[in-house]
Amino acid sequence: MRNEEYPAIGGLAGVGKPAVPVLLKTIGKGETELERENAMYALMTIYSGHPAEAIGLLRKTADAEPDTVSTGHLREAAAKAETIWCKARDKCANAAD
Repeated sequence: MRNEEYPAIGGLAGVGKPAVPVLLKTIGKGETELERENAMYALMTIYSGHPAEAIGLLRKTADAEPDTVSTGHLREAAAKAETIWCKARDKCANAAD
C-alpha cells in the first residue's frame, strides 16, 4: 500500500483540509513526479469520501494556474485520480463541475 511505503501521505492526510493549499501547490510545482504523485494521493485521501470534490478542485486550480507546466501537472493528477478513485462512474459524476 502506498501509505505504508510513503508514510508522509498519511501524515499529510491526517492534517486534513488545512494541508490542501500546500498539496495543490506541490502537485502543480513539485520537482519530481513522485513528489507530485504523493501529494495527489494525500489530497485524495483527505477527500476519500468525496473524490469528485477533490478532482474538481484539481481542475479548478489548473484553470486558474498561469504557469502551463503547473497546469499540466494538475490536469494529469486530476486524470489519474479519476481513474483510481472513480471506478464506479456514478461515484464521481460531478468531477467535471
